[in-house]
Order: sequence, then structure tokens, then C-alpha cells
Amino acid sequence: MAWYDSVAEAHPHDKDIAFLDARCHYMNGVGYYETDSVVAACAEYLKALEIMETHFEEKDLVGYKAKFMALTNTRLVDVFSNQYLSEQAIYYGKQALAYFQRCNTEPWYIAWLLEETGMHYDILGEFEKAKLFYQIGEEILIDTNTLSYRDLCAHLAYLSYKMGGALDHSLGQLRKILLQAEDEKESISRIQIIGDIFYRESMMDSAVVYLEKVYQGQSNQDSKLLSAQRLQEICLLKGDSLHANEYAMYCSQYFITKDHFGELNSELMGLGHFYRQKKEEKEHLLQMRKMMIWGVLILGMLFLATMMVAQNRKRQKWLSTQRESLLSATLEKAQETTERLLQENEVLNDQLKLKNKEQVLPRKTKKDYSVLVNEPICVNIKQRLNKAKRISSFDVKNYTSLALSSKELCELAEIIEKHCNGFSRQLKGLYPELSVNDLKLCRFYVLDLTVLQVAILLHTDYSSIRKRTNRLKAKLGCEDIHQQMKSFFFEL
Repeated sequence: MAWYDSVAEAHPHDKDIAFLDARCHYMNGVGYYETDSVVAACAEYLKALEIMETHFEEKDLVGYKAKFMALTNTRLVDVFSNQYLSEQAIYYGKQALAYFQRCNTEPWYIAWLLEETGMHYDILGEFEKAKLFYQIGEEILIDTNTLSYRDLCAHLAYLSYKMGGALDHSLGQLRKILLQAEDEKESISRIQIIGDIFYRESMMDSAVVYLEKVYQGQSNQDSKLLSAQRLQEICLLKGDSLHANEYAMYCSQYFITKDHFGELNSELMGLGHFYRQKKEEKEHLLQMRKMMIWGVLILGMLFLATMMVAQNRKRQKWLSTQRESLLSATLEKAQETTERLLQENEVLNDQLKLKNKEQVLPRKTKKDYSVLVNEPICVNIKQRLNKAKRISSFDVKNYTSLALSSKELCELAEIIEKHCNGFSRQLKGLYPELSVNDLKLCRFYVLDLTVLQVAILLHTDYSSIRKRTNRLKAKLGCEDIHQQMKSFFFEL
């Protein structure tokens, strides 16, 4: 073993040497255990596990390596189980079962390990977990005529009683199993359970019958000690001090070694705790590395996703701008066409009147401006502009919902023409240089709207409307466009 330790230290990456080194420590542990050096045996078994876990990743522990790990953990179950260290026995039992699943193993051996692990859950009072392990062990045994199968049935019958099951049912099951016993040792183990149930039920006379058989029989020391303690208590209750002293004398022999037993358990628990702490630290480091790797991958993916989203948004914004520009140009063209058609319609109407000699000169009547501003389209415009009182010249483009549609612009043109017959035609006759867009602005200024309000309704930049208005003033030769348009309204 010392030679393999030195070679393994000189060649830390040679997995074959590491496996042989671990086997040496395992066999050395077996030797120590056979000579009752329990602490030394436990240390060697743990060293074997540490070597394997250091040199092999968990995914590589399959086949004969998995079987070696399972057997080593089973040895540790044996060590801690014999010292009644239940938590440690359960921990290594679960590890052994996990490794046995990776290699071919006889069902009876797995059943024994399940029984042993379940028994320690039973001792700790975790009955549901104990029941699960017993039941799994019972299910995997095909041959029901074996000691392992009868042991599991006995555990389940006793556990059923402890979990509140019917007394008669549990005793019936145990007596049936007792009749199937093949030797005295097996009979004594069943008798002890029956005696313990009678003791728990305070049926002392029946308990004494069974417990004395355990005490007098060739049972193991722990079973005999437990029966002696029960019998001593029963004798004291009955006032039988003679027999009580006899059982007390036997119990005192056991308690002489209690201090040594406690020290031994303390050393074993220390070794187990040190191994588990190192293993947990190693698993924590591996977990941290995995988390770091996953973190880098996730951050990379998030970065790529962010770049893709940003690029997509940029493209969507460009496409949206192009669509808006195209739509705006189309709407403006449609508005110009509509106004042109209106003008042509007026010309045709005039020509028709001349042809039929029915031309009627416009009658000078006093126009009521309030009737115009109370038209539905004008009221609608006023309501929209009330919502836009706090809009600055820089925010015009952000309020698409306040702009007039093509239909609404046409409706406004028709209303102006209604209240001032031939407004566009007569204005065009006075100022031939006026364009269709100029006439559109004139209609808005008849309603006494500001440059900003016109920009909002046309969904056009404020600066653009201001420049167009200044050019319109120059064409009309006026400074106050609002006053000029109102004058035309009343005079035309």
C-alpha cells in the first residue's frame, strides 16, 4: 500500500495506478476490520473513496469501478451500523445503492442493503422512509422462500404496528413468519419482535414469555441486552427483586464498556464528518465552476440577443419612417387631387349655368361667422386642439392621433365653400400664384388657427408650416394672415 501511495503521488494523472492504490486501501481496511480495529478500517475505506473521487469524474464511475465504490460504501454501512450510528449508515447506504444501479448485482444483495438502510430510518423514527425501503427490497426479491424476504416481511409487520396498524394483524403476520424459521437464530429474532410488541402494549405476562426465550436463547449480545432491560423493568413492576437483580447484573457487564463505546463512536463520527465535509467542498467547487460556465454562456447569449433586438428595432424604425413618408406623400397627393376636382366641379357648374342662361349672381348677404365655427368639423377641430394646449413646437410629430384625415380635410373644404360660395375659386382669381397647399392653409386661417395648431392638424413640422405661411403672406401682400382671411370670408 505504501508503494502504491508513492507511485500514485509521483503519477497523479495515472488513473490505473490510482485505482490500484484505492484497492490497496480497501483491502487494508478489510484487514483492520477483521481484527476489530474499527476506526482504522473506517479510515482506510474513506481513503479509498477519496482516491477514487479525486481521480475519476462521476460519469466515469461505471462498471467495475462503480462496483468497487458500491462495495466500499457497503463496508462503511457495516461499520456504522454495528455502532448504531444511523445517520452515517443511511448516508453510505444510499451511496452504495446509487453505485449498485450502475453495475450488475445480485437482487438479494440489493435487498439486504435496502433492509439495512430502512432499519436505520426505523430506528430514527422516520417510518414512512423505512417502509419505502422495506417495500422496494421486498419487491425486487423473486424468491420468496429466503431469509432476506422473511426479514423484510417481519420489519414491515412490526412497522405496521408502530405506525398505528391493527395489533392482531401484525402479530398474525409475525407468527406466520415465525413458523417459517429455518434455525434457532431466526426464531429468536422473530420472538424478540413479538415480545417487544407485548411489552409496548403493557401485556407483561405475554411479554415475559417471549423475552425470556430471547434472553435464554443463543441470540446476539444486543438482543439479549434489550430483553434483559425489558425483563428487569417488568420484574420491578411485579416486585420480583430477585430476578430483577439477575437481569441488572447482566446489564451492568455491558455498561462497563459504554465509555469505550462512546469514544469509538466519536472517532468514527469525526472521520465520517471529515470525509463528507471534503466531499461537499469538492462538489461545491464543481457546482461553482458549472455555474460560472453557465453564467458566461447565458451572458453571451443575452448579449447576442440584445444586439439582434437592437438591430431589429433599428431596421423596424427605418421601415416605419419610410412607410410614413410614403403615406404622407400619398395623402398630400390625394388632398391636392380632391381640391383640384372640387375646383373643376365649380368651373363646370358655372359653365353649365352660363350655357342655360341661368347664372345667378351671388347675393350679397351678411354672413354669420358663428354658424361656420359651430359646424361639426370645426367643433371637432376645436376639441382636438384643446387636448394639444401643452404641446410645444418640438412635439408635433409625436401626436399623430390629433392630425386630420383626408376625409376630414375634404369635409373642411366643403364647409368653407358652403359658407363662402366659390372661396377657393375667387381667391385663386384674385391671386393666381396661390397653390393648392396655399389654399389649404387659407382655410385653416379663416378659422383663426395659429401656426402651431395648423402644424398639429396637418402632422407637419412647425418650421415647415411657418415658412409656408410666410410665403403665403408675401403672395397676399399682408402682415396679419388671420385678419386678411376673415376679410375675404365676409367680402367674397
